Amino acid sequence: MGGVSGARGRGAFRSLAGNKALARVVGGYVLFTLTEYSVWVAMLVYAYRHGGAAVAGLVAVAQLVPAAVLAPVVTAVADRRSPVFLLAGGYLVQAAGMAATAVAVIAGVPLAAYAAAVVASAAVTTTRPAQSTLIPSVSVTPDQLTAANVVVSWVEAAGIAAAGLLTGVLIAVAGVASVFAVCAGLGLAAALLVAGLRVPPLASAPEAAPAVLADLGTSLALMGRRPRLLVLDEPLANLDPVARHDFMATVMAAVAADGVSVLLSSHVLAELERVADYLILLSQGQVQLAGKAGDLLASHHMVGLEELALAYLRKTLEVAR
Repeated sequence: MGGVSGARGRGAFRSLAGNKALARVVGGYVLFTLTEYSVWVAMLVYAYRHGGAAVAGLVAVAQLVPAAVLAPVVTAVADRRSPVFLLAGGYLVQAAGMAATAVAVIAGVPLAAYAAAVVASAAVTTTRPAQSTLIPSVSVTPDQLTAANVVVSWVEAAGIAAAGLLTGVLIAVAGVASVFAVCAGLGLAAALLVAGLRVPPLASAPEAAPAVLADLGTSLALMGRRPRLLVLDEPLANLDPVARHDFMATVMAAVAADGVSVLLSSHVLAELERVADYLILLSQGQVQLAGKAGDLLASHHMVGLEELALAYLRKTLEVAR
């Protein structure tokens, strides 16, 4: 079991290494995770030192409330603006808030430190919605998307322990202010990692969005509980290439964010090739081919799903004649 787990881990990192844009997004998230938990712990330590448990509790609530209020708004904006703009902007605001907190701590102004920490905490709400949109947009293959989600899960799990260790060492060596200063630098580095990426928003303005995109986005946004299965019948048939790309990015964002399974029927095989995990080819009401897309291509020595499907369809037509 250990060997299998290790092989999967190495495979995930190899998939990420083959996509520089995706690696930059995940790298930025690693830095974000360290800063998110580190500054939270450091601020509670600082508040406790200056006012005891009551003040520490109030500061914790003050950081959580604005974030909870802004989260639905940020989620809606994530589909309308470029995810790069939202993610990099959020990282920059977090870095500025943490830098201001460091200055206030050094200056001995607790109220200013608390206020700056609230700003940084509120900006954290931009990260996960923007990243959930960005990762599918820069993933070239389903394997890369899966690998990114696996690594992000690892980062979340390991981030708490790593952040606690980082915070403890910095406080012991240089004081509480150093935690905010170091994390401000890490936040700036995260922003620089993703700032150069070029990814359009998933949805255009409402008046310009294709009806099918608007319908899908509205349906997913209005559902209080996201569906476990999404069935789409020829959704790409009447879309131009740009709209097809936007549509598939919307679908893959739902897959990445909520674990939605998608059953999609289409004649547009070129668009399915970069997102399909499992392929079923139907002809004359019969299943002609079924299996994992990558395995089918490898076993038939084909370079693409379209070539593979055409080969089987021609064979079916010859038999019918």
